[in-house]
Amino acid sequence: MKHFIYQDEKSHKFWAVEQQGNELHINWGKVGTNGQSQVKSFADAAAAEKAGLKLIAEKVKKGYVEELSSPSQPAIKIETIEVDTTGVAETTVVFDQSMVAEPAETPCPWLTDDSTIHLSEKKSQEALPSRRFPGDAVSEPQDSLLMNLGQDIHNLSGKLTTYDFSACSANWQQNINEALANGPLSPAALAVQVVLVSRKFWGECPELMDEIVYVYGLEFAVDMFIAMQYISFDCTYHRTSIHITFQPLLNHAHCVTPFDVRLRKHLALAEETLWQRCVDKFITALPDIPPVQQPMVALMLPERPEIAEEIARRLLEQKNIQTVEWLKLVVQESSLLKALESYCAYDLFNDYYHGCIWNVTVLQEQGIAGIARFAPMLMLIFAEVFSQRSITHKH
Repeated sequence: MKHFIYQDEKSHKFWAVEQQGNELHINWGKVGTNGQSQVKSFADAAAAEKAGLKLIAEKVKKGYVEELSSPSQPAIKIETIEVDTTGVAETTVVFDQSMVAEPAETPCPWLTDDSTIHLSEKKSQEALPSRRFPGDAVSEPQDSLLMNLGQDIHNLSGKLTTYDFSACSANWQQNINEALANGPLSPAALAVQVVLVSRKFWGECPELMDEIVYVYGLEFAVDMFIAMQYISFDCTYHRTSIHITFQPLLNHAHCVTPFDVRLRKHLALAEETLWQRCVDKFITALPDIPPVQQPMVALMLPERPEIAEEIARRLLEQKNIQTVEWLKLVVQESSLLKALESYCAYDLFNDYYHGCIWNVTVLQEQGIAGIARFAPMLMLIFAEVFSQRSITHKH
């Protein structure tokens, strides 16, 4: 097994890889710990060797240095000093062997911050996927939701639907016109259609994301997802019709939906170079995405916590953007997590419907280190319990 070490002022990590036939056995973590391990399978031994060399090249590029067998230690020079012991009484020292501590055969049972928490299979399936834990492959869509999407937006909820987008920029007016014309679609035009049906009328529909990726490809889906972060509209309901007015500026945050996080599943399963191209798209688009929606980008990229941390630093300065709470799922820097504690508008980890999903996602991705972010919630629970006990005793 080839071992590589990375060390700087903040970290001291190792990474190791060994080829066994058509498999790569990979181990990584903090120096001094057992770390984590993963086995990747390939079509044949040649493919495994090629992938291994590519991974090694990437690590070396990041600053990892191969750890070679250490040379023999040089002999230590010992000088003898003569001491005059005239007049010193001879003393015999006797050791009680039972008092000599035996060397520990096993390490102390304390878990390090980067230790993995092994979740049950059922709980693991509830967590959001990532490239470390991608889950099963996505099946080919059986039914088409895209086919009638362009027609459905003219008859939402069975009512005649009209649109006003005169306040939008010329670019977005063109995108909306394209969406309403039901012809060939750009990512932004498809984003308009998807936002209309997914945020107000169809609800969750993660299967629609599967079909978009299957038909148009993952990069197109990422472009569409980015465009969705800009779109905002209001609905006016009449007895037989619905009037939709598009807003030129995003006036409120959009909730995270199963449709949104389904993109994370496809990113988790993507081939490395394709995934990197998608990451580059997010990074390029990020500065122009409305600040209130930028945490959505971080949620798609759990493998890049530095992106979430950069977003957190900027948005925490603005004080009033409640969606920074979503960054608790990805941020790892302790000082930023502390600053995020006061943001609890969504009460993520205690949410009745989806709290379990966010909890197991953090535990699966960050292990022991992830437990700390539940502390404020536990303190509130304990305070409530003690308060109830106090009231009971008084009565």
